[in-house]
Amino acid sequence: MNNRFFQSFLSALILSLPFAFSATADTLADPKQTGASNSSITKTVETTTDKQPKINNLIASQAEMLQDNISALRMQVMDNQQQNLNWWMTFITIVFAVAGIVIAAIGVAIPLLLYKKDKRQLEQDLEQAKEYVEKIKEHYDSAEKYTQDIAEMKQWNPKEQNQEAQTSSIEKAKQLSKNEEIPLIEQLRAQAILLSDQAKRSQNYQDNENALYAWQAVLLQDSRDEQANFNAGFHACYLYEKGNRKQQNYWLPKVEQYHQETLRSNPRKYIAAYNWGRALYMEARNLYTQNQTSAAFDKWQSAGEKYELALQIKNDFYPAANNWGSALAEEAQALAIQGDTVMALEKWR
Repeated sequence: MNNRFFQSFLSALILSLPFAFSATADTLADPKQTGASNSSITKTVETTTDKQPKINNLIASQAEMLQDNISALRMQVMDNQQQNLNWWMTFITIVFAVAGIVIAAIGVAIPLLLYKKDKRQLEQDLEQAKEYVEKIKEHYDSAEKYTQDIAEMKQWNPKEQNQEAQTSSIEKAKQLSKNEEIPLIEQLRAQAILLSDQAKRSQNYQDNENALYAWQAVLLQDSRDEQANFNAGFHACYLYEKGNRKQQNYWLPKVEQYHQETLRSNPRKYIAAYNWGRALYMEARNLYTQNQTSAAFDKWQSAGEKYELALQIKNDFYPAANNWGSALAEEAQALAIQGDTVMALEKWR
């Protein structure tokens, strides 16, 4: 913008110079000087003509100086602009440098703060994890101990002759019967064992009935529990043997049910087959005394099958062999009384 202004100014100045000199010439020819002679005019014109080259040189010199001044001024303006540009560039560079430093500082500070926060959190989590590990270890130790106690308690058997082994199982049952930290089924099992032991000692009908109901509570938790089915069947046998005829009719199906479930869970449980056969043998006797001969023969036959099963599982289990022999003898005698001597002889053989 400054360059254009000075160029316009220079052009106007150059164009105005001829008019300025023309006005000077006109002044020299003013009417007030009419009294001069023509020779003076001629002389003046010649003088003016002689000075014209000097004037032109002066104008050219002034124009050149003006052009130089304009160029110098232009250079100065450009230098000033360059300096301003350099200053702004320097300022912007400094601003960006400072911003970069700030951003870098923030970039370092934030991860550091996050690291410290995460470190504190990790330390807290580690402490909490240690507490959990300790609790888990305590529970594991307790669970392991309870597992051992339960296993020892389960060794209890109503027909066990080793009293020392039975005493240990009873002690474990006492400890576990009120322990709410063990599974409910094991707590119920412990209570059932204590009641069974009491029934075994007292040989009382009501005690045996209470023990059977306790084992039924265990079966409500697991209907396939072998120990619960066997012991429920054992007490059902006692209740059948000691009950009146009405009670026997109620308990015999229970005997068959519990021993059948026992053998289903453990086909090698020969004592279950024996107890079942023994109850059927007694039922055959009762039916025969009531003159229900046909039903009695069916029960003798079923009793023999259960004794045979017990011997198939354990061939040296002599009580089964003895009872089976007795059942066959009684059945043969009943057949002989009826006059079926051929069948009776087959049974006696």
